[in-house]
Amino acid sequence: GLPVSFGPDLTSVRLNGAFLIAVLALFFFHLYVFRTVGGYELRAMGLAPKAAEYGGVHPGRKAVLILFLSGALAGLAATHYVLGGGIDEYRLKQSLPYSVGFDGIAVALMGQNTPLGVGLAAWLFGILLTGGLQVNLQLGISRELVAVLQALVVLFIAAGGFLPRYFTDPLRAAEVELEEAGGKGEGVRG
Repeated sequence: GLPVSFGPDLTSVRLNGAFLIAVLALFFFHLYVFRTVGGYELRAMGLAPKAAEYGGVHPGRKAVLILFLSGALAGLAATHYVLGGGIDEYRLKQSLPYSVGFDGIAVALMGQNTPLGVGLAAWLFGILLTGGLQVNLQLGISRELVAVLQALVVLFIAAGGFLPRYFTDPLRAAEVELEEAGGKGEGVRG
């Protein structure tokens, strides 16, 4: 047979089948969004609803479909948590953590609303939370440091949309501000 030390020791991993299903769902949802006509229609509806409707997309049907899919994935995540996968010794829980919704928003921001990006961002946030617990237990450093790190990640991701134009082309940034304020933006460059 194989030696005992072959490969990683998975005896201490506390995951149930919902984790594997979630990873597969993430992969298939990415394929759906970026490789099918339905995914194209979905992205078009998100970017320009009126143009998508003019192009033949039925917004009511797409909205119901995406609500169904997102509800199924949220139910899968809740099932994974309530059944105790990866959090504690497998035991039924009666409550959910209070910050999951805010973490989900931060993960979606960080993943830039793409399925694979959200998966990677969720993995990073999971590492931060687990690492924060270990740092607290072994080094005595407060777990609030993890919340500060998460807040900084969200801050830098959110700032990434408007800060580069101020650093790379301040004159163009001034023109954009004038245009947004109702001016024509002429005369800034002299």
